[in-house]
Amino acid sequence: MIKFFIDENISFKVTKYLRNLGYDAVDVRDLNLKGVRNSDLLKVLIQQERIFITFDLDFSNLYNPMIKEVKGIIILRTRRFSSNYINRILNNFLTSHNIENIKNKLVIVTDTEIRIREIGK
Repeated sequence: MIKFFIDENISFKVTKYLRNLGYDAVDVRDLNLKGVRNSDLLKVLIQQERIFITFDLDFSNLYNPMIKEVKGIIILRTRRFSSNYINRILNNFLTSHNIENIKNKLVIVTDTEIRIREIGK
């Protein structure tokens, strides 16, 4: 089963939406991790084997050795940030891609395209 971890820079409504779609989705706020350092957040992601969804480009640094241990990262690079818009973008992505294929990948989702790169181990 695919498990998601939603960053604090994304509305909790997105977490609820993913849960309603049947995904195992946890929010940073669920675990009282709001404001923690990225390295501490990465430790939780690695331990829980979750795919991270964020707006934060810091998590796109494939030279960071901890990033290579994460199950996957989805970085949203959209012009609009409303939860309804993000839900629509994520739904389009999740229904058009085999989710199993995004494990161990860095996925950049923009308004118009999706780029997928191997994180590598």
